Amino acid sequence: MGEAINKRIKYDFLYHKFFDNILSLQKDLPDMVKAYNNKPHTALFGFYPKEVFSGIQASRSNFLSHFGIEKGAQNSPKHTTCGVCE
Repeated sequence: MGEAINKRIKYDFLYHKFFDNILSLQKDLPDMVKAYNNKPHTALFGFYPKEVFSGIQASRSNFLSHFGIEKGAQNSPKHTTCGVCE
C-alpha cells in the first residue's frame, strides 16, 4: 500500500517539476501530500484519503449513499436521449 502512495506522489507531482535541491523538495512536499489526501481515489471507492482517515468506511455502498445514489440505481443506464444516436 505504501508503494502505491509513493508512485502517485512521483507521477502526480514530482515528475512534472524540477527541484534545485533537497530543500526545495522538502518545502513543497507538504503541499503535495495535502493535495494527494484531498482528492478522490478509486481504491477508496471515490472517497478522499482524509475522509477515510477521519473514520468513513470506504465501501461501494457507502460511496453510493454518500452521493445520494439509490440502491439499484447504479445498474440503470445513465443515457439521456439527445437525438444524435437514435
